[in-house]
Amino acid sequence: MVLEKGNIVGTAELVQDIGEAENFLAAPAVCFHKIEVVKEDKSIEMQKIWTELLEKGDLGEPEATQLDGVLQQFEGIFAISDEELTQTDLTVHQINTGDETPIRSKTRPLPYAYREKVASMLQDYLNRDIIRPSQSPWSSPIVLVPKRDGTLRFCVDFRRVNAVTRKDSFPLPNIDNTLLMLGGKKFFSTLDFISGYWQIKMETHSVEKTAFTTEHGLYEFTVMPFGLTNAVATFQRFMTRLFEGMINDFLFVYIDDLLIASESFEEHLKHLDVVFCRIREAGLKLKLAKCKFCTKELPFLGHLLTRDGIKMDADKVKPIEKLPVPKSRKELHSLLGFLTYYRKFIYAFGTIAAPLFRLLQKDVKFAIGDEERRSIDKLKEKILSDVILYFPNFEKARNDPLRCFVMMTDASKVGISAILCQHDEEKRLRPIYFASRQCNKFESRYAPTELEALAVRFGAKKFAQFITMMPTRVLTDHKSLVGMFRSKTETGNARVDRWLLELNSKFILKVEYQPGKKNVIADLFSRSFERTGQEIVEPTDRKHIAVLGALRVLGKEPERGVEEEREKWVRETKESEMKHIYDFLERKVNPEDPRKAQNLRDTCHRYAILEGLLYLCEANGKLRLFVPANFRDNLVKQRHEGKCAGHMSSKKIYLQLTEQYFWPNMLKDCVKLHESCRICAHTKDARANEPPLKVAQTSEPFEMLCIDILDIGPSQSDFKYICVMVDHFTKYMIAEPIRDKSAESVSKVLVEKMILIYGSPKKIHSDRGKEFVNATIEEITKILGIERSVTAGYDPQANGLVERMNRIIIGMLKKSTSSCWTWDERLP
Repeated sequence: MVLEKGNIVGTAELVQDIGEAENFLAAPAVCFHKIEVVKEDKSIEMQKIWTELLEKGDLGEPEATQLDGVLQQFEGIFAISDEELTQTDLTVHQINTGDETPIRSKTRPLPYAYREKVASMLQDYLNRDIIRPSQSPWSSPIVLVPKRDGTLRFCVDFRRVNAVTRKDSFPLPNIDNTLLMLGGKKFFSTLDFISGYWQIKMETHSVEKTAFTTEHGLYEFTVMPFGLTNAVATFQRFMTRLFEGMINDFLFVYIDDLLIASESFEEHLKHLDVVFCRIREAGLKLKLAKCKFCTKELPFLGHLLTRDGIKMDADKVKPIEKLPVPKSRKELHSLLGFLTYYRKFIYAFGTIAAPLFRLLQKDVKFAIGDEERRSIDKLKEKILSDVILYFPNFEKARNDPLRCFVMMTDASKVGISAILCQHDEEKRLRPIYFASRQCNKFESRYAPTELEALAVRFGAKKFAQFITMMPTRVLTDHKSLVGMFRSKTETGNARVDRWLLELNSKFILKVEYQPGKKNVIADLFSRSFERTGQEIVEPTDRKHIAVLGALRVLGKEPERGVEEEREKWVRETKESEMKHIYDFLERKVNPEDPRKAQNLRDTCHRYAILEGLLYLCEANGKLRLFVPANFRDNLVKQRHEGKCAGHMSSKKIYLQLTEQYFWPNMLKDCVKLHESCRICAHTKDARANEPPLKVAQTSEPFEMLCIDILDIGPSQSDFKYICVMVDHFTKYMIAEPIRDKSAESVSKVLVEKMILIYGSPKKIHSDRGKEFVNATIEEITKILGIERSVTAGYDPQANGLVERMNRIIIGMLKKSTSSCWTWDERLP
């Protein structure tokens, strides 16, 4: 008969005193009780737990019966108590400290109230062979951490041992990647090992390094304890090898958390059977009470898995609702650390959290103000919302043009954003992943087009695991970006050209224009906050200020009194082209046309009504007053002809007015007024006719050599630039990669690739860059008798031939290079 470890085979009592005349064999029968095998009792207990698990599942009676059969078949791998803990023989944990001297720590005094509990825990660990008495030269102190239920967590402070331990770099799975690979799975089960670390033995020579000191003596672990620097790597490596061939197919492992996901119930039972076999062969134990089987929705790694996608686990995020405002940088670090884990669910995380991240900078004084409080409140609101991220369908994305991936991007000076989506079977666009980040101080100075291009680059790199070699539509509200991606020549912006070369070599992107009002979802990432009338009210009294300010600009005070003038302003606003927005904000009146009603709901958050006046709410918190039609002409006229105006251009008038006011076609009104101004027309300078640029004439080869440096970005061979030389007469071109644009590098290419092969040109024409205008080049041309000419400053058209060749080179590299790192191998 084979008895498993942990089974109770019998009970015994202390032998009573036996008289001298009696011998041991004559002792009363009560000294030993009969052997009682309690395996039957364990089966009854497990049956109760199984019944509870099945009742909580999403199975019918036939399916529950089949599942019960599988669980009964592997009854031996489940444990209901800590006494059933076993250790595997397939791996051990080693602490590699090299030749380090043993570290000895002092015993830390225990609170009196904890002494009995610690003694009891030590005795329990000794009984279960978790620890043993030690004579090790190593020692670490213990740490007791109170749990929520009032019990203590026994820990050892191994920090000094960890400091001298050689680190194991075995990687952990990426949680986001793991979760997003569950598309198409309909049945889920999670498995939990009972004291998972303690099921791995310590390597013989490493046992002494786990020694810890207590008031009761020195002990050492025979199993792998918590707190060792390489414990996670050891366990993850063991799981990866144990379940080889299953991981990322139907089994997903994160340390000691196992998830089994299948597309059908029958397939799920087979997967459970295979996993259970491996666990039994390894001699491991699962804690039945913490396992969940065949559910359609379950929590895993802080997320809630469903058949459609993933959500935030409400039980995990609910406590944040009552979390107080951080009072120190440490508390703020903890809050942001928690929120960052769920940032893929949060609209505009990078932008909304920007005020909080600023407080973590060393040179910034820590003080929670109104802006920071609004940021915290907004993040709490976002994280408590019921957002679901849908699983991607790669098969459909590859083969069905209507189901390809869709990436929506947007950018502002504060942050950039991208959303990856895909249409479902009902043609509804579903989000897969939200990504955003703040712009650094250099990026915030980019031009709008550069920012929008940066957003596309950020999104493509963030979603590379999904969209690489997959047809992807990119929706942007920046129209010029569409032309840039479709153009086969360079844009003239070296930074953007470099990004385009990188993107076109790695991804299949089709950029499409989508007006901003239809791109509201992506706008939520980079604009500061959603705003409604209720959120904008400030403590200061704004009554009459906006109207009076506009009237004073007009050069007059209201004749009928402030209140009457204000009422006229409000009355005309209600009858203006903004009537539909005003009615919706004031009385929630929807247009009859469903499409118009939806558009209205999408845009109304940008407006607010204060004291009856309509305002446009900017992303930075600024409010701009709506001006009714009867007030506009005089307002523009005073800005143009007023005492302090000075007859400025229409663009400057427009920029000044947009600081405080808004109305449709404002720029058009400014242009109309400026063009009708007689004073401006009379005093406008008549530009003298400028003669056209002279075209250089050449009559023989190498009469003039045009030269320029093209910045193309780093290659894997460390080249960054191309020295381009073009014969003006024959248009023969030489393009040579160089690592820098110093005078030495340029002169070397000029001599070795041009002069020594074809002879000296009569003339060299270049721009005024330091790589051409320097002592080295001057000396070469002087010795060889070469004439020099340079272009005017900031006038690349004066060297147009070589500039044209630059565009041809970039176009050829875009089409022929599969990777932006190998462009130097494809040069003509």
